[in-house]
Formats: sequence, structure tokens, C-alpha cells
Amino acid sequence: MRTIGIIGLGHTGILLANLLVAREAVDQLVLIDQDDQRTNAVAADLTDALPASQPQIIQQDYAALKQADIVIISAGDARKLTAGRFAELSANAEMIKTSAKRLRQSGFNGVLLNLSNPNEATTALWQQALEFSPRQVIGTGTILDTQRARLAVARQAHLHPSAVDGFIIGQHDGRLVFPWSTWNVNGQSMPAAVNGHQLDQHQLAIKSRESSWITVSGLGYDASGICFAALRTIEAVMTDSGQALPVAVYHPQFKTYLSYPVAVGRQGSGIFNLLQLLPVEEEQLAVAATAISDQVASQQ
Repeated sequence: MRTIGIIGLGHTGILLANLLVAREAVDQLVLIDQDDQRTNAVAADLTDALPASQPQIIQQDYAALKQADIVIISAGDARKLTAGRFAELSANAEMIKTSAKRLRQSGFNGVLLNLSNPNEATTALWQQALEFSPRQVIGTGTILDTQRARLAVARQAHLHPSAVDGFIIGQHDGRLVFPWSTWNVNGQSMPAAVNGHQLDQHQLAIKSRESSWITVSGLGYDASGICFAALRTIEAVMTDSGQALPVAVYHPQFKTYLSYPVAVGRQGSGIFNLLQLLPVEEEQLAVAATAISDQVASQQ
């Protein structure tokens, strides 16, 4: 039985629950939120939508998470996003202290996927609070940032996004690292000419970030992008695919969580996809790691 738990039923948690049910990707769905009425409403809405192919929905029961394959953390206050991507840190850190204790008591021992912001820092705080193996605790990291960058490259090169291959690493919506030297477009290295002209890497970085600003400033949140990043990760875990994804993961070189491509499977994070970074890119990654470490330390 495919059992998935969602803790936090804001815009992102509700949309993710809908997508999991609509895709018939779950047999038992455990919904948890600080608001009982909200949880009951989400469960009722899901049941009304797909009465014929409805998974078992369990509400407000941490004990039901004991057998869960994966628990998704989507808790947070989207209203704080307009003040900055890192404005949720203190509130989310307090939530982790409370929720992690209850999650440990449930006996849960699967994979925890964190969607909360700042993603790398709060993923680290979850791992510390749960005292799980680092490979069991991952975040959506820079999956969405990578998707935005691939779209930016494809548009500038006048190609379909499927022709673009590469990862954005570092700190989600913060100190992003654009290792263009490792990217390929139509099988060619990015520094090479594409369709007869050189791609403007500086402009690509600007365009990659622009989408986030447009979405959050207009909606106040970016639930769709994060949910589809989560779905890719959930599928990799549930199918044990070993697909390389730039998730928030503990990086032993930097002794902190940061976003970096690793194989994702049934046990969480696996083998690192070692990128051949230029010295300047290595330096940028080190700066991102320091920024994340400072965020984690500020909540301890």
C-alpha cells in the first residue's frame, strides 16, 4: 500500500493532495494541519471530487504515519514570502521542534521530503530534530530553479526545453549557482555556439530568477512549481528510480545541506552526480553553503 503523509495544508499542501489523488498516486493519504476544520474540509473536498477512485484519507493522526513511505512537509506562512524568501525561517524552525517530536513518536521511518522555506536550512533542521540518517531527509531544493533555467535557455536558443540538460545548485531562491560550464544544449556544451550564436549567460541567470519574482509578487506564493518539483521527487522515491535530481541534501564536503544533484530512490538520497565545476563555480557553491550553515546556526 502506497502511504503518503502531508503535514501543512496551505496552498501547496492542498494542491499537492489534489494532484496525488487525481493521478491515483497514493492508496492511503494522511492529512495533518494545525487547523482541524481545514483538514476536514480538504478531506471532504477530495472525497467529493473523485468518489469512485478515492484513496483512504486519514485526518490528524500522526500514528498513521508509522507505515508511510514518504511524509511531505508543506507547512509555512505564504504571507511572509512577499517580505523575502527567508522570512519564514524562525516560524518554520519553531514548527519543526514541535512537529518533529510527534513524528518521531509515531514510529515513522520512511523518507521525509521538505517543501518549506528556506528549503536547505529547514531541511537541515528537520534532519537534526528527527535524528534520521541524512539520506532519509531531503528537500525539493533547486528542482524548480533548474526548471526555470532550462526554460530560459530554451527560449534564448529557440529550442524545446527537452533539448536542454543541466542543474542549478546551491541555495533555492537565494545564492543560486549557475554552473553553465556543465550544461548541454542539443548535445553541445553551453559555451559553444547554439544555432549560430552564443548564449548570454548573464541574461539567462536574470531570466531564471525573474519567473520566481513574477509569480510570488502576483500570487503571493508559487505552489504549482513547488508541487510539480515535489511530484518528481515523490515518483523517484516510490519507484526507486535513482533519477538524478538537484534536491536539498547533506553534502559531506561542506558539512551542511545544500542543493546538489543526487540519485533519488526508495531510501532517499543516493550517489552524488559529481559535477566538474570551474573554480569560480566551486567558490560560489562554498558561499552558498556558508549562507545555509549560518541560517541553520541562527536557529540553534
